[in-house]
Amino acid sequence: MKNPTCSVPQLAYDEGERTPMLLHCGHGFCRDCLTNLFAASFDHSLSSLRCCHPITIGNSVETLKNNFLVLSLIHDNRDFSDEEDRPWKRRCRWVQDGILRDSR
Repeated sequence: MKNPTCSVPQLAYDEGERTPMLLHCGHGFCRDCLTNLFAASFDHSLSSLRCCHPITIGNSVETLKNNFLVLSLIHDNRDFSDEEDRPWKRRCRWVQDGILRDSR
């Protein structure tokens, strides 16, 4: 599966400058694109590049939420050499402590 990309520069998302972020309208773009748009705005707002919905975000794009669905796709596409490196293969602490039953 191909890694998801930001629709503006068509570059793959990552967990750094190209972290996928969600706007209040539900559309998502990478942190770098949103930072550049925010730097060019005259007030503390952005408009979605898809629907033009105006969004007030405060002092920084860091107030926006990460798009965890896209981040999970990025993690799923990584090549893991060891099964234990896969986050979904690890048991959470509650399972390890016997508080929850392991459903695997």
